[in-house]
Amino acid sequence: MSTDMPMWFIQCLAAPRLAPYVRAAQKDGVSVQSLYAWNLEVAASFYVPLRFLEVSIRNAMHEQLVENYSRPDWWEVAPLDKHSRTMIDKAAANVRRQGGRQPTTDHVVAALTFGFWLSLLSKRYDRYLWVPVLHKAFPYYHRDRASSRGFAVRGSGAQRCLASQPFLRNDLDSMTA
Repeated sequence: MSTDMPMWFIQCLAAPRLAPYVRAAQKDGVSVQSLYAWNLEVAASFYVPLRFLEVSIRNAMHEQLVENYSRPDWWEVAPLDKHSRTMIDKAAANVRRQGGRQPTTDHVVAALTFGFWLSLLSKRYDRYLWVPVLHKAFPYYHRDRASSRGFAVRGSGAQRCLASQPFLRNDLDSMTA
């Protein structure tokens, strides 16, 4: 671990978490602290647009599912797998735990993760959700069905931002290539 950092910085952020910053700082001749601060600024610049994207996708998909199943709690009758049902149960439990109340459908929808909504766009739901329902939530999307529908976030800037992972020069270069 580099000696240019105060002990409190290392203790607060954990040495393993700082390791990529130490390597990059040594390579680029900058301080670990300035690189870490820069990383926070990069992540912050992604946060607001990602939140708008998440809420927009969630609301568009929810609207189509409500219309298709003629009920606001569409997940009670939709052909979801066990993993998706578990995610819904966890979201409802979180709402109950936080508010001490029986969750409304709006509370459950808002508590579901972005990962949940993106999972409904996966290939396993093509026949049951994408083709009959969810394609209507994206009226301007015209890619072939075999593609990832353009919503892949694993390993992307979105996931890095939301998981507070480092954005380093090579990472940013690969994201814009």
